[in-house]
Amino acid sequence: MKKFFSKLRNILCIFAALAGVLFISSAAVAQSLPDLTVTNATYTPANPNTSDEIILSITVRNQGKAIAENIFVSIFVDNEEFDYYFIPDLEPGESSTDEIELWDLTAGRRTIRVEIDPDNEISESNKKNNIHTFYMTVAQGPQPDLVITSATIEPPNPSATDQIILNITVKNQGAAPSDETELDVYVDGDLFDTCYIFDLDVGETQTEDVNLWYLPAGNHAIWIAVDPDNIVKESNENNNSYNLAMNVNFGFFNTKISGAIKDLETQKPVNGIIVQLDGGAFQTYTNAKGEFSIYGAAPGMHKLQVWGFAYNFQQFDIYVFDDKDTAIAEIAMTKLDGTVVGRIVDSQTGEPLAAATAQLDGGGVWRTLTDEQGYFMFLGVTPGAHTLQAWGYAYNFQEQPINVKETGATDVGSRGFTIIPDTIRGQIIDAGTGRPIMNAHVQFDGGGLGKETKTNITGRFILVNVPAGARQLQTWGWAYQFKQIDVAQNAGAATDAGQIGINPVGGTVNGRLLDAVNGLSVYNAVAQLDGGNKASCLTNSLLNGDFIMYDVTGGTHTFQTWGYAYRFLQQEITATEGNNLNLGDILLTPDPNTFNGRALDAGTRLPISGATVILTGNGQNISTTSFPDGRFVLLNVPQGNYDITVEAPAHSLAHLKAAHPGNNINAEIGDVLLP
Repeated sequence: MKKFFSKLRNILCIFAALAGVLFISSAAVAQSLPDLTVTNATYTPANPNTSDEIILSITVRNQGKAIAENIFVSIFVDNEEFDYYFIPDLEPGESSTDEIELWDLTAGRRTIRVEIDPDNEISESNKKNNIHTFYMTVAQGPQPDLVITSATIEPPNPSATDQIILNITVKNQGAAPSDETELDVYVDGDLFDTCYIFDLDVGETQTEDVNLWYLPAGNHAIWIAVDPDNIVKESNENNNSYNLAMNVNFGFFNTKISGAIKDLETQKPVNGIIVQLDGGAFQTYTNAKGEFSIYGAAPGMHKLQVWGFAYNFQQFDIYVFDDKDTAIAEIAMTKLDGTVVGRIVDSQTGEPLAAATAQLDGGGVWRTLTDEQGYFMFLGVTPGAHTLQAWGYAYNFQEQPINVKETGATDVGSRGFTIIPDTIRGQIIDAGTGRPIMNAHVQFDGGGLGKETKTNITGRFILVNVPAGARQLQTWGWAYQFKQIDVAQNAGAATDAGQIGINPVGGTVNGRLLDAVNGLSVYNAVAQLDGGNKASCLTNSLLNGDFIMYDVTGGTHTFQTWGYAYRFLQQEITATEGNNLNLGDILLTPDPNTFNGRALDAGTRLPISGATVILTGNGQNISTTSFPDGRFVLLNVPQGNYDITVEAPAHSLAHLKAAHPGNNINAEIGDVLLP
């Protein structure tokens, strides 16, 4: 036990000795550390203001026993670090004086704090004397004051065809120079342009000309702001804006943009494509030939945008000329992904089947009708396997699998359809000209319920439920002679009677009326001889433009024709007693100062009859309705810019902005597709 306590004492003595050594070492270290302090901090000028360059003079001394190295000194203004500087080293007893510039101090009592070694990186014998705080009163000094002294426009009474120049003068009416800043110009609430105002001495002005280009007719609000972001500290921050009210009178640019659009894959013209300028400032549609025209755009650069039902959007930069028509290169358009297109035709004649039904997978999602050329289209079809089903009046139902591509359009091609059994088909034509006769009466075995029909626009007919045996087929038409032929009908057969030529009754004059601009048939136009005093010599054109007059005496007659929105046409003709005179295709010129187009169903592109078309703007309110062929005409439209709406029951309204050039021009809106 004695040995244990003896050893314990020895250990305690050793610890005590070590403690003494440690104590002596700490004291020795403390005596050999640096001690940094601020011995002086002054500023000039003695009574500063906000416009002065204030110089802060700081003296740092090492009053310790060892060298101090890598010394950082930070300056704080109102508890925010303003700046710092670096002292490489200070020997014991050595001082360093440095000058720091204080700028942009606001008026008032400012707290200045100088802090040595703010991150506590240097070991010192005393860390409590590293901060020096004092106060500085800063008076408000002279400041700039930017104002807009004037804003005028040239010409002073502008129209929509004038390039408007806004002349703006900015003045520094303050007591100190101003730094560079911005000048913003807003038109009707939207930022239009930004200019730069350079350093302005006291009393100095700067004038800027801002080109507002062409503004539409009407009232406009101009708001101008100098130094909108308050970059320049001013004596008055509430006088930097300027308001200007401006009225722009109506004016019309005598410009025209024209072009054509085709399908990239088929290389055929595409009708019903929407063509617009600058996001809808002007709009139109392509016509049956894929052509379009836009009038009244301001000269200069524009964005031309095109898209359509089942076609991808495209945009082009174009330059509109003010001294000649602007012709746009032909535009090729691609169909949307998931678009399925095809055509239904008669398997025997190859003629298109209009208004036939086409559907996918039972028609729950995708179902439509074919257009006048037999084409059909489905949108948004999921990629993969589907079943295409189609049929038409008196044509057999067909069903077949198709595979829809993941990208691009899927063209299933032309599908030939056969006529159902127990039918007689054929075509009625003019025996002399070979032209198909529309609305000719066709019957078998004397006609009656279920035994008669009318020919369509191509002269075609189909008689259904015809019993087997020897049948007598009879036909005639307006001003055409009766004709009867024998047809042998076999049980379950679809008999083709072929082309049946019938002759005019004798003493007739016939022809076809076409639009001189777009080549379309003119429906319901008047055709007459010698003023129409004789009932048999007064008629109207059919949907295919055909007309015929009968009981015409031999000799010279005055042929006259006109249509709704078409100019009167008159010419002398010579008829031979008892014979037929065919005048061929007669081109009718649209009336001057009209808008014309067609209303079509977007899904089927079939004509919409009775669609309401309304034009407003420029003091006008003009309305019309579409004909059975979808055609519409707005009459007596003066030069100007207009809003046009086209609407029909069970369809969405279409709205477009269009300009009419006046000058007796017929402006075409094209084929307006109504979803």
